[in-house]
Amino acid sequence: MQKLENCLNKAFSILEDHEQYNCISCITKPLETSLYKNDSKNRHVTEQKVLILLGKKSKANQSLGNRSDESLENGLAFQFVAGIQTREYIVGEGSNQENGNLGEKSLGRRVLVYIEKVDSCNSSKISGSQKAGNVRLLLLGYFDYLVEKYMGFGSLEVYTFSKSQPEYLFASSKLNPNKRLLSSTLLVSWWRKTMDLMIAYIYNSRSELDFKASKICANLWIPNTDPNTCKWVNQQQVVYNKSILDGENEGKEQTVTFSWKFGFPFDGNELASGCIPCFPDDPITRQLAKKESAGWSVNHLSEMLSITEECGSGHQTGFFYLTIPLPPSAANDNIEETLHGRKLVSNEDMKNVEMILFDRSVDFSTEELAIKSSLNLVEKLKPYVNDYQFVSVDCSSSIQKVLEKMKNVQNKRKNQDENDKAGSDNGPRTNILSGMLIKRKKK
Repeated sequence: MQKLENCLNKAFSILEDHEQYNCISCITKPLETSLYKNDSKNRHVTEQKVLILLGKKSKANQSLGNRSDESLENGLAFQFVAGIQTREYIVGEGSNQENGNLGEKSLGRRVLVYIEKVDSCNSSKISGSQKAGNVRLLLLGYFDYLVEKYMGFGSLEVYTFSKSQPEYLFASSKLNPNKRLLSSTLLVSWWRKTMDLMIAYIYNSRSELDFKASKICANLWIPNTDPNTCKWVNQQQVVYNKSILDGENEGKEQTVTFSWKFGFPFDGNELASGCIPCFPDDPITRQLAKKESAGWSVNHLSEMLSITEECGSGHQTGFFYLTIPLPPSAANDNIEETLHGRKLVSNEDMKNVEMILFDRSVDFSTEELAIKSSLNLVEKLKPYVNDYQFVSVDCSSSIQKVLEKMKNVQNKRKNQDENDKAGSDNGPRTNILSGMLIKRKKK
C-alpha cells in the first residue's frame, strides 16, 4: 500500500529539474462530526483534517548567493512553494454507529473530500517549458493517495468551490512578484482543467480501476451563468487508459469518457439541508445556517446563492462536485494501515499549526523573506508534522503521457474553435477566458 510520500514522488517524477523537494503533512486523528444540517438519514460521519506543504531546494539567485547563514546549504535555498488544506469525511448511512469508523468494513460507505485551501508562492517565475505547476502536481499526488487510501469504498467524492483570493496559506505572498494571481473567471477554468487531469491521471496510473464499468460524475455550477454559453457543458472529455498508451495496445482508441454537467448533482426539489453537505467556510453553509433556510429546496438555495455578495454580480464562483466510483477491495477493510507510522495530531494541534502559519513573523512577500520564513516554519512545525524528502526525476511516467495526450486534444479543439470563428466572424476577437471555457457566439 503506497503512502502519501510515494504518491507525491510519482506525481513529481514528470519534472526534469532534478530538484530536491521536501514535503510535510499534518493529519488529525479521525473524529466524529456532523455534515448535514438536517440529517434525517441518521448518517454517521468521521472527519480528518489534512495540511500538506511542499518546499524545494533550488539554486539561489545572485542577490542571495553570497549569504553564508543557515538559509543556504551548498548554494541551495529552501522555500515552501505550494500547499493544500483538505478535510476527509467517511459517511456511513443508517443507525449503525460503527459504520463511519476507519476499522470497520468499507462496503456501503462513501468518502467525501473537501478541498478547503490551495495556495502557492513560487521561488522564481514558472518556466513556460514546465509541464505542470507545483500546486497542480501536489493535487495529483494527493488525489492518487486518496484513491489508494479509500480503495474498496463505494465512491470517492471531491468538492471545492473556486474563490479568488490573493493568499490562503502563505502570509503576505500576495505581494511576492513571483506569485501568479488568477481572476475569478480564470480560477474556474484552472480548477476544471485540473480535475480533468486528476481523472486522467488516476485512470492511467491505476490498473485496478474498472474503467469500462465506472461512471464518472462531474458537476460544475456557476451562479448567474447561462449554461448555453459554456462550451464545456456535456462535452465529452477523453480519459486515456494505461493499456492504450504502451505495449501491444498502443494507439488503440478504446477510451473512457465523461462530461461536465452544469448545476448541482442533487434533485432540485429535494430539501437542501438534508442532501447538501455543509463544509466550513463555504457559501452554501452560510446560506443554510440561516433560520429561514429550513424549508429551502435545492433550486431555491441556488436562487439565494445567486444574489449573495460572494456569488452575485461581478463575481464568478464555481462549485465543483466530482464522484469517482471505487471497486471493491478486500485489502482495504482496514485503511488504518495506510496511516501506519504516520503522526496523527489533535484538532487543537491543527489549530496551533494554522496559527504558526500566520504568525506575524511569517512573510512570503519577497524571495529572501520567504526563504527565512520557510526555515522558521520547518522548526516550529516539527512537533506536529510528518516530514519526507524526494528528488524529482523524469522517468517517462504515465502522467507525462497523459499531459501530452491532453495537450494535443486541447490544441485540436483550440484550432477548431479558431477555424470556426474565422469562418463566421471576420471582426476582431475578444478572448474573454479561454477557448475551453466559453463558447463564442456566432453573429
